[in-house]
Amino acid sequence: MEIENLSVDAVVVGAGVLGLAISRALAAHGMSVACVGPDHTTPGTASSAAGAMLSPISEISPDWDKKGNLEELEFRIRSSAYYADFLLALNEDDGGSVFYTPGSVVIANLVNESDRRTLAAMRAAAHRYGLRAEPMDPDDVPGLRPARGYDAFEALFLPEEGAVDTVQLLRRLDGLIRATPRAHRIDTFVSELLRAGDRIVGARTAGGSLISAPVVVLAAGAGVQALMDGVREACPGLPRLLAGKGVSAVVTGMPMAYPHVVRTPNRDFACGTHVVPRGDGSIYIGATNRISGTPGSADSVTPGEVHSLLHAAMHEINTGFRAAAFRSVTYGMRPLTTDYHPLVGRTPVPGLYVATGTYRNGLLMAPLIADIVSREVRSGAPADDNPFPADGRLRPANPLGDSIAGIVEEGIGHLASFLLEPGGHLPYDRYRELRSFLIALGRVATDEDDSERAVLRSKFAATPMSEIVPQLFYELADRERAAPQDTRR
Repeated sequence: MEIENLSVDAVVVGAGVLGLAISRALAAHGMSVACVGPDHTTPGTASSAAGAMLSPISEISPDWDKKGNLEELEFRIRSSAYYADFLLALNEDDGGSVFYTPGSVVIANLVNESDRRTLAAMRAAAHRYGLRAEPMDPDDVPGLRPARGYDAFEALFLPEEGAVDTVQLLRRLDGLIRATPRAHRIDTFVSELLRAGDRIVGARTAGGSLISAPVVVLAAGAGVQALMDGVREACPGLPRLLAGKGVSAVVTGMPMAYPHVVRTPNRDFACGTHVVPRGDGSIYIGATNRISGTPGSADSVTPGEVHSLLHAAMHEINTGFRAAAFRSVTYGMRPLTTDYHPLVGRTPVPGLYVATGTYRNGLLMAPLIADIVSREVRSGAPADDNPFPADGRLRPANPLGDSIAGIVEEGIGHLASFLLEPGGHLPYDRYRELRSFLIALGRVATDEDDSERAVLRSKFAATPMSEIVPQLFYELADRERAAPQDTRR
């Protein structure tokens, strides 16, 4: 619904979980707020396609203790601690409660050799932060009935994690905003930010209405980048946003209940396969991941994405999913930055704040981010407990972090595994050989290893024919695997 021109204390752009939570936090402190954005039923919204796992530990990777990764882990743990009060406050108001599932079970199987390392990392991280991580016999995991050859050999129960029903949460937040006298809930897009000199002073909606405000908070997920491009000259130090498309399904008709989230670890550029019970008895299955510009990342669901999603669920979690009934298949565009971490709080542009870049953790981080943004807006100063400021202090625009070779090694490790999905297997030790060979070629392509380039040239000079390629495959793979670990980055 469009509106006539409006003047408020703050405009929040975006009506996903972050936009709604921030709007509610600002209104709770007496500010008049316009929350502008299409609702969660609009195709492509990240919040609506999310499984809403509250997973500070089960989201980690083996390199969890690296700088940046450690800060985000601690941020997830802090936000998880907010959730009990966040849900309690939502459920106290009239209108029903938000369904909550306690506990996550993470399984490791033979589909991916990294699973064992990842579960070990989860145990180490949980121990470091005093969280519970309990070994569990895979045979005792409720609802786990994998296909032959996909058996789990290890399981870890994380009782302090869990999940909420995404649809119930979004409906509840949206309804509370609409019922708040100081808030205006406007179902349209923002097309432009309004400027007066160097300040942001409001926003123009897609229908042409003007909303005046001394504060604008951009919380529209991956859509924030298009609006930030209009003020890019004032924010040269911020990483850019990309969209990671996730496809998920909701099914009914399973003969067993899931009292906990059941999932595999993150792998192959994506979150693990996971099943999440919902309050109406249906089951959420998630989720794929494709970054902007890769095949299939357009605004639709592809057959390949559905096949990958369901193959993993049916083989790694429960063969019974093959007989379940579809309720919905949807996709959402997750916002991620080029340094992988959120953008939170005030920007170098007076009057402009952002809350985005949460990637797969927007539902989990929403209460803490809403609190931080609310405090920064009201005080006009940066929050001391915000590790991901958007003012450029700690954020080079496109940091490589590791060398290019390190990025290539990590990416090709995921790629080699990804190429075997769904359900692929190579004989002997070919998977590791393929991974090592691709890493070696990646180093040659990035001009970071003259010795491997010399090997290629000498072999082709001596034997200028295609039959030399298998020999190169084995030789480069052997050289890569024999290299000391500290020379691989």
